[in-house]
Amino acid sequence: MLASLSYQVLMRYAFNQAPPWTEELALTCFSWAMLLSIGLGVRDGIHVRMDLLLDRLPSSIRKLVERLISLSIAIFGLYLMWYGIDYVRDEGSNVSAAMAYPLAYLYACAPVCGFLIAAFGFERALCGAAPAATQ
Repeated sequence: MLASLSYQVLMRYAFNQAPPWTEELALTCFSWAMLLSIGLGVRDGIHVRMDLLLDRLPSSIRKLVERLISLSIAIFGLYLMWYGIDYVRDEGSNVSAAMAYPLAYLYACAPVCGFLIAAFGFERALCGAAPAATQ
C-alpha cells in the first residue's frame, strides 16, 4: 500500500503523470489490512470496550458477562461473514475501473474478516480468555 501511494506521489509531482491503478491497489491493500487487523484485535482482546461496569461485578459474574460479550462478538462475525459472502456473490462479477481486476478480490475481505471474528470470538467465549488489558 505504501509503495503504491509513494509511486503515485512521485509520478504526480515529479513527472505530472499519476498512474490510475495505484489508488485502487492502495485501497485494496488498505481494506485487507484493516479487516484482517480487526480479526487479530478480537483474538488478542484489544477491541474497544468499556470496563467501567465489568470492574464492579463479582469475579464469577464478570467471567460470565465476558463470555457473553465474546459470544455476541462471534455472532456479529457470523453475520459479517454471511452477508459478506452474499455481497461477493452479488457484486463480485464487476471489475475495477483502472486495473480491471475482479472486485470480488476486494469484497472477499469482508467474509474473511467475519470468519476470523467469529472463530476468535467463539474461542474466547468457550475458553474464557480475559481481555489483553486485564491479563
